[in-house]
Amino acid sequence: MMKFKIIITSVLLFLATNIYSQNYTQYGLASFYADKFEGHITANGEKYSHSKLTASHLTLPFNTKVKVTNLSNNKSVIVRINDRGPFVKDRIIDLSKSAAEQLGFTKIGLVKVKVEVVNYSNNSNNNNNNSYQPSVNNNETYEFNSHKINLNGFGVQIASYKELSNLMRICDSLKKVYNKKIYIQVSNINNDKLYRVILCNFKDIENAKLFKKNIQDKYPDCFIINFGNN
Repeated sequence: MMKFKIIITSVLLFLATNIYSQNYTQYGLASFYADKFEGHITANGEKYSHSKLTASHLTLPFNTKVKVTNLSNNKSVIVRINDRGPFVKDRIIDLSKSAAEQLGFTKIGLVKVKVEVVNYSNNSNNNNNNSYQPSVNNNETYEFNSHKINLNGFGVQIASYKELSNLMRICDSLKKVYNKKIYIQVSNINNDKLYRVILCNFKDIENAKLFKKNIQDKYPDCFIINFGNN
């Protein structure tokens, strides 16, 4: 069995106390999907529809419901996260067109909003992770070396798990196929551990985008994360 090193990054009390909790609140710019995206496949495998109250977010788990408030008119809407993005500086959420209409900003394109978690999804695994739930043979052994590290730059998240057995299996497979560094971010979500599997640490987002494009056929739910924002 190929030996590999998994570098574990401790994600912060920030993640434990803010991100992925019922008290999560975020302020920033909201945009909405252009007409050309109608019918396109979102990161969780659904078809995007203007008529549905959905949104994309960089980190919140799929199916999490959030309340989005337009700070210019105090109008609010509750949407469900089913996609990843937006990948534009200062934008924190991308809304379906019907959600943007309820907030009253389709004519201006961007608006400052507050995002609050209403109902955190317990389904923290992305859809494509279902193929990585194998039964564990007795006495499987992995060499495990780890140390805490602080990172900047960009990585590509492949999957997230609650079970260590599934984590070890996917990391072993990724190491053999790609021969890249693997990083694990650990966070507490509703008193449960969540392990996020991330490949590589690129200095610029363009190289991260290129790598994501190369592996997206095999891992359609993969997405770019910014280590510096963790």
